[in-house]
Amino acid sequence: MGNFENDSIDQNQLAQYLKEGISMQDLINLKKAFISLDTDADGLIEYDVNKLTELDKYHLVVLEGNKKVKINENQFMNIIKLI
Repeated sequence: MGNFENDSIDQNQLAQYLKEGISMQDLINLKKAFISLDTDADGLIEYDVNKLTELDKYHLVVLEGNKKVKINENQFMNIIKLI
C-alpha cells in the first residue's frame, strides 16, 4: 500500500459521488481504498464473482474462466454510494 496524501486526490472528480451522509473525507478514504485494492495499478480491481450479487445492476463483466469481475473506479464509487 502506498503513501497517500489528500492533495494527490482530485476532489473535483470525487464531488459527483457526494450525497447526504457521505463527506468529502469519506470519499477520499474510499478512493484510497480503491487505490490500495488495485494491486496491479491498471485502474481496475478484481473481485470473486461468487461474492457479488445483482451483477446486472452494476453492469459488471465476468471474466471468462477465472470467475472474477473487474471493477473500475467509477463502478466502485457508485456501488459504495448505494450502501
